[in-house]
Amino acid sequence: MAHYINNPDLLAEIVKCQTSNSKPNEVSDKLAMMLMQIVTKYSNKASFRNYSFRDDMVAEALLHLLKGGPKNPIPPVLRFDATYATRKAERTGEKKLTENPLSFITMIVHNSFLRTLKAEDRVRNLRDDLLIMHGHRQSFSRQVADQIKQRNATEGIATGRSTCSVDSVAYSANRNRRRVRGYRHDNPRDIQFLACVVEIKITE
Repeated sequence: MAHYINNPDLLAEIVKCQTSNSKPNEVSDKLAMMLMQIVTKYSNKASFRNYSFRDDMVAEALLHLLKGGPKNPIPPVLRFDATYATRKAERTGEKKLTENPLSFITMIVHNSFLRTLKAEDRVRNLRDDLLIMHGHRQSFSRQVADQIKQRNATEGIATGRSTCSVDSVAYSANRNRRRVRGYRHDNPRDIQFLACVVEIKITE
């Protein structure tokens, strides 16, 4: 199998699985290998590759692509409508667009990754609450988030639209440290973030 996936090959395999007489709406081994390549490659994107639970994100996305639900047993990857572009062109009279199953699958994978990140964020917050309750030091991300909340409160910054959002910096310690290394001196948001990190380092 090639080291990359193109739309024609992916579309042909999806249609083959959809119209198979022996095993209708069942994902073939070839299509499963294509999905593994797509999900693994997408997990190496800069937004996701530094998370320690990246393998869990990949596994969750693959499970979501291959497993149907109780109301619709068809796997989500086989719900792609290969005739939509043709029907739209006939209905509107416009030029026919190319079917893009790769974009369809990538969007499913991206949303699955975001759900996993939210779930891990809730677990991390619960862990930090338990650490604080027992007198231990919380994670680096939680320390930065608390410092930002205090700074926003003292400076009278609105919580909904602050210059240094807690959500944007509290995903993981790796992402925060990467932002410290690449901050811009002319960006007020980065200046405030760096001030929070320096204050934490000094108090430790």
